Amino acid sequence: MTFRKMPVVALVNTVSNILQTPVIDRTGLAGFFDYTLEPAPPDPSQMRAPGASAGSPVTAYNFGDAVVAAMQEQLGLRLERQKAPLEITIIDHAEQPTEN
Repeated sequence: MTFRKMPVVALVNTVSNILQTPVIDRTGLAGFFDYTLEPAPPDPSQMRAPGASAGSPVTAYNFGDAVVAAMQEQLGLRLERQKAPLEITIIDHAEQPTEN
């Protein structure tokens, strides 16, 4: 994943979408940056359950875990699980606009 001239919030939003959980930017970094994030591909030797034969189905590869590890190793950014207040907008009703 390559980001060019993007604020940290763009990276945060991408990671939030990958992990399917809110991610809050607490870096304090302002401005625009270039990032290249290369999550490790699945290791074929670790994709089978222990003792499984070569024809057995593979276990799931967790891309989210690979992204979190890459952020730490490649960008020096650590994700920590915390409880934090979030602003949430709820739309309980929507209608087509009327002509004026």
